Amino acid sequence: MFIVFFLLFESFLVTDSSKVLGLARKRCDIGDDPPPNRSNTTERVLQLRAEMRRSHSVQGSPIDAYLITATDAHQNEFVADKDRRLEYISGFTGAIGSAVITMDKAAIWTIDLYLSQANEEIPCDWLLMNQSVPVAEWLADEVQAGHRVGADPKLISNSQWEILAKQLYDVSLYFIAVKNNLVDINWSPKPNHTHHEATIHPIEYAGVHWYQKVTMVRDAMKIEGCDSLVVTALDEIAWLLNIRAKDIPYYPVLSSYIILTKDQIYLFAHTRKIGTVVKDHLRIEGCFASNCVRLRPYELILDDLATMTQKWKTACLPGEHLLTPGVSRAIFFTVPPDKRKTLVSPIARLKAEKNEIERKGMHTAHLKDAVAFCEAMSYIEKMINKGEELDEIEIADLLDESRRAQLNNEGISFKTIVAFGKNGAFPHYEPKNTTVLMVDKTNLLLIDSGAQYLEGTTDVSRTFHFGHPTAEQKEMYTRVLMGHINLASLIFPTSVTLSEIDILARAPLWSVGQDYNHGTGHGIGTFLSVHEGPILVSRHPTLQEVYREGYFFSDEPGYYKEDHYGIRLENILEVISVNKTDTVEKYFTFKPVTLIPFEPKLINLKMLSPGQVKWLNDYYIKISNEVGTELKRQGRMEAFHWMISKVKMIPERAYAYGSASTIHNKLLSIFLILFASLLLLLQCTFLSD
Repeated sequence: MFIVFFLLFESFLVTDSSKVLGLARKRCDIGDDPPPNRSNTTERVLQLRAEMRRSHSVQGSPIDAYLITATDAHQNEFVADKDRRLEYISGFTGAIGSAVITMDKAAIWTIDLYLSQANEEIPCDWLLMNQSVPVAEWLADEVQAGHRVGADPKLISNSQWEILAKQLYDVSLYFIAVKNNLVDINWSPKPNHTHHEATIHPIEYAGVHWYQKVTMVRDAMKIEGCDSLVVTALDEIAWLLNIRAKDIPYYPVLSSYIILTKDQIYLFAHTRKIGTVVKDHLRIEGCFASNCVRLRPYELILDDLATMTQKWKTACLPGEHLLTPGVSRAIFFTVPPDKRKTLVSPIARLKAEKNEIERKGMHTAHLKDAVAFCEAMSYIEKMINKGEELDEIEIADLLDESRRAQLNNEGISFKTIVAFGKNGAFPHYEPKNTTVLMVDKTNLLLIDSGAQYLEGTTDVSRTFHFGHPTAEQKEMYTRVLMGHINLASLIFPTSVTLSEIDILARAPLWSVGQDYNHGTGHGIGTFLSVHEGPILVSRHPTLQEVYREGYFFSDEPGYYKEDHYGIRLENILEVISVNKTDTVEKYFTFKPVTLIPFEPKLINLKMLSPGQVKWLNDYYIKISNEVGTELKRQGRMEAFHWMISKVKMIPERAYAYGSASTIHNKLLSIFLILFASLLLLLQCTFLSD
């Protein structure tokens, strides 16, 4: 799944006043038919404005603007229905965005890739803003100097809070923590918490006992001088304690907090979700040793933290890092300033470096996923070739159903993206009843999907054409594939940083003046988050994190032609060591974990270099051997034959004239042959005379 690196409140260049009025809205003129997915939230906004004026709601003087984010108290990418406050107040269903409500205006900010979706979904009386207009700059024109802007401090990371607070202060506005969430006050009926109990993640999948992980984290805390560590990232808690849950869609985690000291472990969770099995697993009952967990009610985290800090010298609080937002403003502010230490969470790197069992599990999960994908696609392609009608939602359902049939499947890892034709030009497109297209042989089909297995998490993107692609489509698909292979085949010193290899994936597109507006890769968990820090391959210049053996991450360049089609090709790669006997420095390379064929009819073989063809042939041999064996073992012969039809070896003659160097060598060979023939002819003529 593609990922972007985005800080909503990051400073931007000052823009002209016309931009502060918002972007042009589509189908909002009198007489226009509104899009079928446009919302009407007028009454909800009026109720929120009323709360902004009530002193008991805001715990003080009225506020003049209120900020609403798309996140929850743990700054998750995916949130439970009960935390979809931005959607409730605006109608916008995208994952990234924030809204600001003043007494006479409502505005929403999102990234460029979500602008078209937001334009269709939010009411016409809302302003639509992009990243070029800072929130603080807009508010400076809307709110009188010296007035107050409020937000829920539990729902914004401390780093983002401090950025926005400074920007607002610079324009003579004050950022105020409003402990009562003003959206929740009138949200009725509000979705409830899930009722699923937490479960144990068995040692045969986790590879290391949870109390051993606690020891590793405590060792890291000792090095950093931490008396305590406050853990708010849900995937870090799940990894640390070897537990999983179903509190958030696509994300097998338990809504919880941990406070870890050198001799105590406190777990703050909804106690009804911690059953007897998990209590025994965590040694909760009747045990008070340093490796026994003490269970506390979820809602007491701030009160208990305030009490506990009185006896600590240093409380370590994770700050923002790659794909890890860090603690909320509420958590941060609860710890006295003289006792805070902000650091990169030690759990993030420990979790990302998969142990041997986890590595094997990731390969097992991706093999199952390849079987499921081939099974679904063989059926889908057969139906479309027969003239059957399938739409994007039906194809997504078929893929999801095929994955559920695999052993140890625990659902999908994000909502399946099936985007046909012009819908593929939206990288975040999700098929809905209001936007769904029928899939046929006339255009490209982009699929981005993944699943959760007990052994690991998967994420793969492929692009297909069931008819006859145009020359342009083949060229752009091939350029995306070339970039994908360039990155995947790299051998490099261990000192190379994450951002330094991004250029390899973009270069084939750059050479024709094209690019893609998202990151190239992200880390991925083992039966955890599909987007895992601290791994992010991006053009962002400050990504100084280096690769470590055992990291797993995505390689996913793309190309998007607005109103026409989209292309994305994504594999998960494993970072492994490679022997370079003539060097002292250690080297890494990548091993493909995803085992799903590319679409041969979309590849212009003449554009590929010999090295790229070799990588592709080696990859096809791996798929044929591993996936082919498993498909036959499971008796899925139609899928087997579909897979075999996609992984045919590329003969040398197919690409012999593709690259400039190869053309030069061939021309030189032809010249030498002709020259030798001429000499032979002259010699024969001389001898005959």
